[in-house]
Amino acid sequence: MEIDVRKVATYSSNGGWREVTVKEDNTTIKFDLNTYGEIKEFCHHLLDTAFAEMEMDEIIAYLTENSYSDEIIERYEEEKSEAA
Repeated sequence: MEIDVRKVATYSSNGGWREVTVKEDNTTIKFDLNTYGEIKEFCHHLLDTAFAEMEMDEIIAYLTENSYSDEIIERYEEEKSEAA
């Protein structure tokens, strides 16, 4: 599945808009989300879904591979060792 989020030039009292395109196999859907809150909720849902089936060690490996903050990883490692 491929998800593409692009800025749209239309603005309203709800702020700006983002056009979301989702492609899978030969199917494409498009919809708009406002930047006032809908896009944030959509992104949170995607993250929840993406990480839901992963173990914590897999998430840490992903964060490490993609150069996320060492502080997050160190905090996790400390909590993990304290729990053991």
